[in-house]
Amino acid sequence: MTLSTEAASRKEAHPARIGHLDGIRALAIVSVMSFHWTKGVFQGGYIGVDVFLVLSGYLITSILIRRRERSTIRGYLTFVRARVQRLYPALLGTVLGVFVMTMVGRGDAIDLLRPTAASYTVTLLQVSWIPVIGHWGPHSQLLIHTWTLAVEWAFYALWPWLLWRVVLDRRRSWLIVGAASVALWLLCAALLPWEWFYASPLARAAQLGAGCALALYAAPRGGGARVFASM
Repeated sequence: MTLSTEAASRKEAHPARIGHLDGIRALAIVSVMSFHWTKGVFQGGYIGVDVFLVLSGYLITSILIRRRERSTIRGYLTFVRARVQRLYPALLGTVLGVFVMTMVGRGDAIDLLRPTAASYTVTLLQVSWIPVIGHWGPHSQLLIHTWTLAVEWAFYALWPWLLWRVVLDRRRSWLIVGAASVALWLLCAALLPWEWFYASPLARAAQLGAGCALALYAAPRGGGARVFASM
């Protein structure tokens, strides 16, 4: 199979995929990893987190706009099932890998980093931003980076209903959501402690909301949306 044929096959299998968004997402991930690899020498890691959450808001909203079974329990459960199938294999693999590594490994460093039962529990229940807020200490460090998934699950729980029942049919809905996101960001920046501002679902709703506003702006008027991107 030639490269052009292979590319055509991928496009046919995923007709909604937008390649340059995957590239932006990859750059966001590289910026975060560079921050951790250089132990803070590279200071731009937080930008990657912001960009990734904006993309997530955009892509998820695009999916929800074009969903046929809008504002129904069945439509919502279908959406949640797709998210679980997309995210949990990698999450479970990570948890299993950390468990095996820390059980097999020996030494003070491994003992210090070995997650507790509580760390595993909050990670699997997707409330794993709690270790960031609560300063659980070194034993949560190997799983603490899953806090962004917890933020996204809070988004998945609330945004579909808000979009379908309140936002989608309003005129200039993108402007309302965008303005609300900016206002929320300013409010959280002024009132929340740093740990909550950086990691809590409430504060990160601003970046997700910015992506939602972009998706609403890009959607054609009068209901059904064009196909945007697959996740």
